[in-house]
Amino acid sequence: MLSGASVRTGEPVIADDAKQESTLVDAGIERANFVVITANNIETALLFTKRARERNKKAAIVVRCYMDEFTEILESLGAIEVISSSKSAFNEISKRIGTADAAR
Repeated sequence: MLSGASVRTGEPVIADDAKQESTLVDAGIERANFVVITANNIETALLFTKRARERNKKAAIVVRCYMDEFTEILESLGAIEVISSSKSAFNEISKRIGTADAAR
């Protein structure tokens, strides 16, 4: 599990209210090289992405998003990659199709 591995290696993993500005400060956003945003609420993901980019212009920000239509907005706010449910599902299905074709 990513969070367990991150905790063991001393990486800050913050599970808190992303709408609070103090959450970013507590996570050390100014020093972060990599930020992963996995909010279930799209408004929270948008706000957190915007605030993270404002506080750190160089960090790589990756956002999980359930709605493909928000990909461009998240990227415009500073995400370098947006991983959507449909994109992830497509990638998994593609792998299985390739495996099924090879087995024939």
